[in-house]
Amino acid sequence: MWFWKSKARQTVEEAPLPLISVVPFPAVEQKPSQEPVISVCKTPDLPRLLIVALDDADRKAFQGRLTPLKSKWSLDITTSGSEALELLAKEPHAAVITGSDLSDMGREEFESRVASDFPKLPRFLLAENTAPIVRPTGKPTTHSICKSAGASEWDATIRRILLVNTWAVSESVQSLLSHLRKLPVIPKLYQEVVSALQSPDTSFESVADLIARDPMMTAKMLQVANSTHFALPQPVTRAVDAVMFLGTERVKGLILVQHVFTEFESSRATGLRLDELWKHSLETGACAQAIARWEMQSERHAELAFTAGMLHDVGKLLLAGNLPTEFRCAMDISHDRQMPLQQAERSVFSVSHAEVAGMLLAMWRLPIEMVHAVGWHHTPAESGDKEFSILTAVHAGNVLAHFKTIPGNRSPVTGDFDVAYLHQLDLEHHIGEWAHTCGI
Repeated sequence: MWFWKSKARQTVEEAPLPLISVVPFPAVEQKPSQEPVISVCKTPDLPRLLIVALDDADRKAFQGRLTPLKSKWSLDITTSGSEALELLAKEPHAAVITGSDLSDMGREEFESRVASDFPKLPRFLLAENTAPIVRPTGKPTTHSICKSAGASEWDATIRRILLVNTWAVSESVQSLLSHLRKLPVIPKLYQEVVSALQSPDTSFESVADLIARDPMMTAKMLQVANSTHFALPQPVTRAVDAVMFLGTERVKGLILVQHVFTEFESSRATGLRLDELWKHSLETGACAQAIARWEMQSERHAELAFTAGMLHDVGKLLLAGNLPTEFRCAMDISHDRQMPLQQAERSVFSVSHAEVAGMLLAMWRLPIEMVHAVGWHHTPAESGDKEFSILTAVHAGNVLAHFKTIPGNRSPVTGDFDVAYLHQLDLEHHIGEWAHTCGI
């Protein structure tokens, strides 16, 4: 048996979004003999992002995204590789985006110098198409951002990588990730359903037809629709009726969860009770959805909370399926010392199932709100949240789901609310209403 030594973890905080003025991207074409044009959009307390580009197409891509990006990032923009390297040396930056060749050096030379001088800095290349996120390693590498993607996707792509780097900051966690040989890819059925939903001609029937090709998924969807969570007066027997009742977002979440559970069916050998884990995942999703709907009055956010709640514990499956002996050790420590499992996991792996699941969701390019919610559902204060979010809903939903399973249970093994986090958001007085909303 082997263990990883625990090291301090770092977090990336998201600051409030202040109103700031728009600084236009330099429009004059630069020649190597000219001084580089630099546009600086500084906002205190926001993470710094360096953008380096010269090509006209790259300039246009940046120009259309500056205004929304400035609400979340303090921007440095230059056409010169030398100037960019000076800026990186002068002040710490969260990431750098590079377009085509620069005014004074080629892109490959610039990338090489950044990798050499600032090895821990996340690097992004502006590309025609976004390549899939590779398996998380925590080690610096170059990622791509699609030119044609919107500002929100640029922002989400950068933040996904920053989150993975935050959770995998130590060498011990990087060692762990290298031992996760079996990582599920995003299921083909999920991609087909997402693609179908982008068509204006898609109907519930067409989505149900896609799902019907997978008998196991169809059975699971019908099981969920007929569960006591929904208490339907009539049983649902057809896939199309289940899709209509559950809604497309819930169905997408179920596809992901069912896929991971199927991939790691062998995890039973570690003592992990998959039936109980499935029930708890469904309960957490239902509670998170109810809480998000009550707080945010938004069906979209409620559906995201449901999917995040369903996925919040898949990290247990990844650890148990890849490292069964070590995960069993963590479970024994949790039981013998009466400590939360996530704390026992950190003593063995230097990371918990929550962060491992968050890294998987980042690799799948799921919405950043879901990555946040899953990766920090046990430690929400580390997120830097300033107001109620999907993370708050999943954190509370997880605790209340345990309460529903074992009424009155407040044992440390189950865990409890992060009261300091809720107090910071002025939400601790909402717990009673949340419990009522979840049927407690």
